[in-house]
Amino acid sequence: MAMVGSMLGSIVNIILDPLFISVLDMGAAGAAIATVIGNIFADIYYIYVIVCRSKCLSIDPRGFRISSHETKEVLRIGIPSSVTNIMQSIGVILLNNFLLPYGNDRIAAFGIVSKITMIVIMIMVSFSFGGQPLYGYLYGANNKDRFRKVMRFAYMLVCGLGLAISCVLFLLAPVLVKLFIQDAAFVTIAASMLRTILFGMPFIGFTMVTTCIFQSTGKASGALALSAGRQGYIYACVLFVLSALFRYPGVVAAQPAADVLTAALAFVLLKTVLKDFLQD
Repeated sequence: MAMVGSMLGSIVNIILDPLFISVLDMGAAGAAIATVIGNIFADIYYIYVIVCRSKCLSIDPRGFRISSHETKEVLRIGIPSSVTNIMQSIGVILLNNFLLPYGNDRIAAFGIVSKITMIVIMIMVSFSFGGQPLYGYLYGANNKDRFRKVMRFAYMLVCGLGLAISCVLFLLAPVLVKLFIQDAAFVTIAASMLRTILFGMPFIGFTMVTTCIFQSTGKASGALALSAGRQGYIYACVLFVLSALFRYPGVVAAQPAADVLTAALAFVLLKTVLKDFLQD
């Protein structure tokens, strides 16, 4: 049901975009309106599911009460997720500023590369977060053996998917860039940038799974450290150092380098924060 609601909003958006943008000649405003309408359709579907299909959920205002303890638990899980999104924006701002001295074509190339790499990232995100209910349930039940099995499976699945899809995108890099622009020189720049950034994808998968484990087990400090790291303090430090040492190649290599360092931090935190639970 969650998937249907998410898809419904996107499908409505896809249908209305060309109608509002081209047929009704509304331009960017039409795209924005289409997005809002898509979200409204998704909301209506979710309300229908809660009211008519669910036996345990309700939108009755009389049930809108939450204890301070529950509020604290929600924030402990939600804040790291929020920080992740904020750091992604900060990371893009930093990279654009570091790419600026090397020409606008580099910034435009990164825009295309980020859209392509999002294919890998979104697939890894979906499977990483898909394990959260299991982590929380098994941790709460103190089922250490099954927790470790599920955790190992998640790492193999997410990191394996990241590696496999990255290899495909690595081989098809010029073809994928040409879907956006045909200029040969630009394609060469963007394809090279894409291939460099793809090296970090399997490490991103490891960090994602570890962050979800921390969130599900109430280890907010560990989740926050990783959420703020990959495109936050770790990325900023690596970007400054590599750009100073290697100039443009260092700027491009900063993201995969930060991915590797964040994954190493995730491994150390995992062994430290969940030390007792992971031991036999």
